[in-house]
Amino acid sequence: TKRSAPAPLREPPRRLARHRGMGLPPSTICHPGGSGGLFLPLFGNDLEAQWPPWLRALLYLIGMLYAFCGISVIADVFMEAIEEITSQEREELNPYGLKVRRKVWNATVANLTL
Repeated sequence: TKRSAPAPLREPPRRLARHRGMGLPPSTICHPGGSGGLFLPLFGNDLEAQWPPWLRALLYLIGMLYAFCGISVIADVFMEAIEEITSQEREELNPYGLKVRRKVWNATVANLTL
C-alpha cells in the first residue's frame, strides 16, 4: 500500500499566531470585556483594564511575594515539626549493661519520608 503525503497545514490567522504551537485560542481573561478568571483579575476586567500595565504588574508581584512569604512560614513550621520528631531518643541497654541513648529516627530517612 502506498501512503499519501500528509495534507498541508493551513496557516492560522494572525491573531492565533502566538498560540500556533499549542493549538489553543488566545486567552481573553484579562482583556477588557473578557470573561474573567476564577481569581484574576481581582477587581473585575473593566476596572483593572483601565489601570496602566506597570501598576497591575506591581500589584500582582506584591501579591505573589506575600503568598510566597506565607508559604515559607508554613514550610518553616513544618520543618520544625520534622526536626522535633527526628530528635527523639530512646534509652537502651548495651551488651555490657550500660544505658545508651539512641535516636529513634534516621534523620535522612525521616526528612525524605516526611
